[in-house]
Amino acid sequence: MKQYTVKVARLMVDTYFGGKRLGMNLDHINGNRALNCLFNLRYITISANQRNRNNSVNVSWNGQVMNLMTAIEMVFGASDPNKYRYILKRIKQGQDFTHASIERVVYEAKKVKHNA
Repeated sequence: MKQYTVKVARLMVDTYFGGKRLGMNLDHINGNRALNCLFNLRYITISANQRNRNNSVNVSWNGQVMNLMTAIEMVFGASDPNKYRYILKRIKQGQDFTHASIERVVYEAKKVKHNA
């Protein structure tokens, strides 16, 4: 019997979308191949996949340069598309990762206090 190695991301996306799409590549939207959540996976053309790789956002945190989603997971303990979008927007506006993360924590604290 022949054995095949299949990556978790491929299993998830093929199950969710109903099979592999011909002529398309599986893409990790934020460039973090360890983040196999459906919000981070999609099928796109080969050329779009290459452009996405070139647009991956790296940040400096704790003396290391890393992918933005990896840094968010290290700081907040989990990945969250809302935190990613919020922090990415501020980084594109010129803030550094640390200040954008602090701003997000303050925002969440105010939201919790308001709802209490």
